[in-house]
Amino acid sequence: MRAGGSLTFLTGGTRARAQLGLAAVTSTFAAVESLSQSVALELAPIRVNTIRPGFIDNDFWVVLPAATVEEIRVKVRANFPARRLGTAADIGHAAVFLMTNPYVTGTVLEVSGGDSTASSHTMRARIVPD
Repeated sequence: MRAGGSLTFLTGGTRARAQLGLAAVTSTFAAVESLSQSVALELAPIRVNTIRPGFIDNDFWVVLPAATVEEIRVKVRANFPARRLGTAADIGHAAVFLMTNPYVTGTVLEVSGGDSTASSHTMRARIVPD
């Protein structure tokens, strides 16, 4: 890797809190976030960071019925401070920031529209249908 380079990992909002039925996903995201912080120490001065996206409006949702996806969108707009789902561009802006700021390393940057400030485990359970 060239001098001044960086590594950027992606995890997900499920890392922020335990959720029934998502033990494997939650623990994997937690491991990646911990790994990135350790690797930031080991590879310094190469910078290593992680982006933790929240609900992002993308093709991930095509596996769910359209009505369920719309229900999630409505609940996110009603409960999250940003009042919308994120976009791929939101994650892209975060990635560019982390890759170009020479003083940011070992950081987990949450890009979630305020999900972690607005919701508890109970509210997230109401947003994500069974």
